[in-house]
Amino acid sequence: MNTPSGKKRRRSAASPAGGERPTDLPAGVSRPAIPAGVPKSFSQMDSSQAGLSVSMPRDVNVIAFAEKRSREIRTLMESLSGKRTNKRIFQQLPRHMRRRAMSYNVKRLPKRLRAAADVEISRAKKPKRPKNKYRKRGRNKKLLFARRQQSKCWLETHVWHAKRFHMVERWGYKVADHANDKGHRAAFRASSEHCLMSDVSYLNCWEFKGPQTDLLAGLQKFTSPETGRTFAYKDFLDGHLEGSCMLYEPTMYPAGSIGVVRFTWVQTALPSSNPTTNRSLHIWTHPSVSDTFLTHVVTVFGMDPVDSDKNSTTPIPDLDAMEVDEGNADDGGLLKSMSAVGEEKGIPEGTVKVQGKTELRAREYRSVTCSLRLLKKDLIRFRLTGPKSTAVLKSVMKPVTFPTEAVEGDFWWKPFLVDGGQTSAMELQHATWTGMDAMPLSSDVRAGSVLGLVVRDPRIFLPRRKISLADAENQNASSGTIGSSSRLPNRSAPLAASVLWSEGVRDQVKRDKMSDRDMNKLRSALPAPGMELDLGADEAKIPVVLIRNAGYNSQEAHSKADYGAGWDLIIPAGWAMPFWIPLVYNGARVAGLQEMATVARHRAALLGPADLPDSAAGNAIAMSRRHDLEGKFQRYPPDKRPNFIKMGTLSPFHSPWPALTQDWLDIAKFTDKSPALLESAPADFHVIRNLRLLTVIQNLLSGSITTEKLVADHSVLLQTHSRGIVAVHVLFHAGGSAEDFSMLAMPATEDLEKAALDKHFKGPVEPPHKDPFRKTQPPKQRRKLQVDMILSDKDSVVDHCSRKLLGYVVKGGYSFIRGAETAMGFCTLLGLMQLARITAASGGGLGGATRDALPVLVRHPHSLQYHFAGMSVLPYSPCL
Repeated sequence: MNTPSGKKRRRSAASPAGGERPTDLPAGVSRPAIPAGVPKSFSQMDSSQAGLSVSMPRDVNVIAFAEKRSREIRTLMESLSGKRTNKRIFQQLPRHMRRRAMSYNVKRLPKRLRAAADVEISRAKKPKRPKNKYRKRGRNKKLLFARRQQSKCWLETHVWHAKRFHMVERWGYKVADHANDKGHRAAFRASSEHCLMSDVSYLNCWEFKGPQTDLLAGLQKFTSPETGRTFAYKDFLDGHLEGSCMLYEPTMYPAGSIGVVRFTWVQTALPSSNPTTNRSLHIWTHPSVSDTFLTHVVTVFGMDPVDSDKNSTTPIPDLDAMEVDEGNADDGGLLKSMSAVGEEKGIPEGTVKVQGKTELRAREYRSVTCSLRLLKKDLIRFRLTGPKSTAVLKSVMKPVTFPTEAVEGDFWWKPFLVDGGQTSAMELQHATWTGMDAMPLSSDVRAGSVLGLVVRDPRIFLPRRKISLADAENQNASSGTIGSSSRLPNRSAPLAASVLWSEGVRDQVKRDKMSDRDMNKLRSALPAPGMELDLGADEAKIPVVLIRNAGYNSQEAHSKADYGAGWDLIIPAGWAMPFWIPLVYNGARVAGLQEMATVARHRAALLGPADLPDSAAGNAIAMSRRHDLEGKFQRYPPDKRPNFIKMGTLSPFHSPWPALTQDWLDIAKFTDKSPALLESAPADFHVIRNLRLLTVIQNLLSGSITTEKLVADHSVLLQTHSRGIVAVHVLFHAGGSAEDFSMLAMPATEDLEKAALDKHFKGPVEPPHKDPFRKTQPPKQRRKLQVDMILSDKDSVVDHCSRKLLGYVVKGGYSFIRGAETAMGFCTLLGLMQLARITAASGGGLGGATRDALPVLVRHPHSLQYHFAGMSVLPYSPCL
């Protein structure tokens, strides 16, 4: 026998010879005897003896054997074929086929996996109810919403927007910034082909009352006729048109701008009104300029604040107008609870805390003859933009028909049934609105036209589902409601008269509003779904005002004709959601601040106050943005920060207008070609809005006049506006783009010559600047010094790079209208004059400029490459 080591093991001498195993029994123990007839081993048995004990089959039936063991085979095959994994069924699909809803909705899975997914979901343990989440939500939504409005104001459409938009805090309000879906292209398509809607109720409405002469005498101190039409324009005084103008601090023009305002002289339809003696004027201001506006108005008119106890202030927010679940609303004790909340936070009754300071909801000031009141929570304003905005409004606003018989009840419209003149005026307004075409021309409906209406409750005919504008047009065509003419009657017609401006009417209309719950109960009792609800005399009759917004109407091809035209809808407070939902269901797409800024950019219009660098509000917005961008820049790792020192970018996060205008003024003082500029200049920079000077500058850019003739004929204007900056429009023809804070530079003579010889010449390249801390300081100290140098303010900026700096871009991007990159910005007046002189000496417009544009170099803050573009003067059009 072989051992594991390979050697043969010797047989022991005591082993038996027959190969039997040795007995290891202990001494004195004998082995039991084997019975007779039993073989000693299996090999010694014969067939007859084996058959007595075991019956061994000679063959095996495989089929029968497999059938009896089918269960074991099946289990074995399943264990071999199945994949052992901890993933769920929907996680075993390829990534491109997975959907989030598959974890709870088996219909999202392929059919072959639904049965297994059903079993898997049924076996899964249901998660426990998140008690903390339900506890934090609160039982009384109205009280919860009121508590959340202690530090900022909510619009009536806030709850609707908060579910669909990203909300931001701006100017003491919570407003919608942008939609949660990617909708910039869709928003442009809606504004250019359909209807785009936004809630601009954050604008503050100020109501002036007093003699017309006293009002004009005080307000004229805030304006200048050099910038265009003001409060005294005849069509504005008649009340047919809404006007807009730029306000300045008294006696500070052309500097000291406050902001853009929109105003309407009111034609009231109340029987007791007498517009010849006292007039009412409504001025709409941006909330960022309201404090500055109020301070100067109170000083000029000599007004004093009225005691808060006499004001009709609202101690709590208007929560009934919001979209809340009324089932959990506890009306009893709500006012008491709200006053308790105010007492806990130290807020007096009748006030609200906005931006860290306590102010009245409705502030009122009076002088001997005039009064001023802030209608902060009395009016709602929606803005609809697009060619089909009229069609959307006509689908929602149906003029009322007053009953001819006597009606019991206290209704605000009953006095007008007695006055035949007022009734005829309303009938004329309704006929004008009904006969207006779905897409009126700008020649038929003048920009700023005011139209007063009294309409039915739009919830009565709310569609069951959202309908497209094409469906609405088909319905109007089938019912014969499309107007045949959009031309408004003559100016003497009382189209702008409205009872909306009456405080008593607004309060009663708000008080008589039927709740959604009651209306749904009545609708559920109708015999057939979809029937129109008939409320009879109890149906609300809401006074509204429509104001026509102008589109792009300049001769310059910066945008498409009439792009941006639409309507502003003004309704009483408390009726925001009853109008908002029907407008959305009839085809209007909702936009936020970013989408409206995009519309303004495509329209080639500067939107205040962010695009007004010479105003206090615009400067505050610019400083806030600079602080945010600088903080973001410092949070980047050192190797991810652009080295603006090597790129020659002095101000990557702001535009240093004071230093830029002062540098060009110093340059002009040392030239002999501008003797008028050697005298005293303004102390601060400003935006040039003088229409006469802007026309002269445009003629200079187009080559109609020379720089020498401009200096000789308009020396007084040039001296007044020597530190002025001009709004310009930039269009890229051969590549390139611009973003905020991009630099507008003056091309050198060799740049223009290269552009004339080579069509593919993009522009020069800025040589890399030397970093003084690159090799002289240790890494940690060097990074700190670099950041301090980048973020510091510079005293001189014009000659820092190889090309002289003219100005900066305030907004830029791709224009779907022009099919190219465009930008808007500001350039110094003196720099434009020198650019026109150099361009004329080199032979005219080159480098992608047109006949009415000058060539300019644009450089991105993160790049060394200059790009040629055409620059023209942007028409002055105040936009709010």
